[in-house]
Amino acid sequence: METTTPNIFSSETEILKDRGQALISRFLRDDRIDLLRQNALLLDGYFQAAFENSRVGPRMDISRNPYAIIALGGYGRSEQCIHSDVDLLVLFEKKIPAQADALIREMIYPLWDIGMDVGYATRSLKECLQLAADDYDILTPILDARFVCGMSPLFSALMEKLHGSVIRKKSRKIIQWLVEKNRDRHAHFGDSAYLLEPNLKEGQGGLRDYHTVLWIARIEHQLKTPRDLEYFGQLSHEEYQALRKALDFIWRVRNWLHYRTGRKRDQLRFEDQLALAGALKYREAGGQQPVERFMGELHANMESVKQQHLIFLHENWRDKSRRRKRSHAKEAGAAGLKIDSRGLLGFMSPEAILHKPELMMQIFEESARRKLPLSLEAKRLVREFSHLVDDAFRSNPQMVGAFERILVAPATPFSVLNEMLHCGFLPQFIPEFGRLVNRIQYDEYHLYPVGRHSLRAVRTLKELATGETADVQGLNCRVYRELHRKKMEMQRLINEKNDYILELHQLNKRIQEQQKELLEKEKLQSILEMAVTISHEFSQPLSVIIGYTDMLLSTMEKEDSNYSKLRKILDNGEALAEVIRKVRSITNYKSITYTGDAKMVDID
Repeated sequence: METTTPNIFSSETEILKDRGQALISRFLRDDRIDLLRQNALLLDGYFQAAFENSRVGPRMDISRNPYAIIALGGYGRSEQCIHSDVDLLVLFEKKIPAQADALIREMIYPLWDIGMDVGYATRSLKECLQLAADDYDILTPILDARFVCGMSPLFSALMEKLHGSVIRKKSRKIIQWLVEKNRDRHAHFGDSAYLLEPNLKEGQGGLRDYHTVLWIARIEHQLKTPRDLEYFGQLSHEEYQALRKALDFIWRVRNWLHYRTGRKRDQLRFEDQLALAGALKYREAGGQQPVERFMGELHANMESVKQQHLIFLHENWRDKSRRRKRSHAKEAGAAGLKIDSRGLLGFMSPEAILHKPELMMQIFEESARRKLPLSLEAKRLVREFSHLVDDAFRSNPQMVGAFERILVAPATPFSVLNEMLHCGFLPQFIPEFGRLVNRIQYDEYHLYPVGRHSLRAVRTLKELATGETADVQGLNCRVYRELHRKKMEMQRLINEKNDYILELHQLNKRIQEQQKELLEKEKLQSILEMAVTISHEFSQPLSVIIGYTDMLLSTMEKEDSNYSKLRKILDNGEALAEVIRKVRSITNYKSITYTGDAKMVDID
């Protein structure tokens, strides 16, 4: 069997390890550095050095059978977190030579020895293309492929043939598979923009949503870099910047999670949240704990990723039957609104909103009635013009009526109320609701951020009306169907629940304060019980000291040189006895400030 010299790349692995630790140290001092890309560059340097200094490579006759080292997946995207997997493809133009195993042992085994999680595949060009065509789980990492070292023309041939013989012929089928896999993933991991223990990668609003957007864009538009989402018109400049900001925050949190746990992890558990809130230097403010503020910001960023993902899927993927159904629709119900060729609601022009701000409410009403989401441009305009929603707008009976109709309209897959929230319209129309947006109640009772509870409750009522619930034949559905004033019930729910939730929030704060005070009292009581025990043990010898001192004083003249000394002993002994009496009779367990930040028990 082919063997290699042990530790042939020991210096390269030591350099990689040392530089990796130095990079992590820099991250801990300033966690806004571009750790992901720099981590990938460190790996690139190792593989390039390994290729140049390989003892096996020259024996494989690279001129006759070229090969290349190609980064895949997150490594290919240069998204290399602290403990992310390293995915690698060793690609040969022709058949895989017998020496390939020795090459792998020479390059990969040293990385395993220093604790890195490296996965690799060794394939010929023909085999790679065939597997990608048959198995889309193999295809998607190759969509992110990046040349590292070796023969670059081989990498170019792979990508050219992949697009020509696989993607171009099967693009709709591949995208359909991605969409269906997305749904399954969301069903399994849940909506991370809601959950209090979100999955940073696989949950809805996580990094995998962003990856899906990239994969579809690569298939549909031959996107090369993420910035092409803006250059190709898929996102505006502001939307791309918002997406990058959200992703940077999630990656930052993920790196801290990797560092804290010492391994790859994406589920952000409660105990990790407390530690990360401290590491990210959050402080208590506005009645919220540091961890509540941290999780509120995380949920806001994951919601941003989720919304971009949903609208991208709608704009870039529609099945044929749905297109036929809506292809004839061009005009929306209200003047000033339109339905574009992609089946998305929009405004005729920005000027239309300036002349008639009511269009912002009407477009959401049309969205609920037709079950069509707003276009990115329409959302952008609502966000920019939401300042026009003033007291006169809020008290307009027509706007109140339109909002009531939105509340009782059947549930839609994309949730109109969520879209109103994401555009900033709902908090502007109901200012009280703005206090609850992304507000986290960090306790064992809440499953979602506080503001989402109201919207989720409304959606649950809608599902009771349409039968889209497991309780379709149950008591809840029957009670809802018997309600005569559903609009009033919905409005009462979304208005009164806000005040109720705030009251609960304040009540919970008071309970927490009382629990803290009770805990402090329990601690003080334990300390005082110990103090009483010690006092009891002191009492007997102290009584002897006081008694004998008093007896000696009675036999002495005041002029005696020892009289004043014994008197001082007696006075201090009696003072100490008084302290013991107070300790043994304490009923009010309170601590008071002593000096600076120091505390002492109030025994008076």
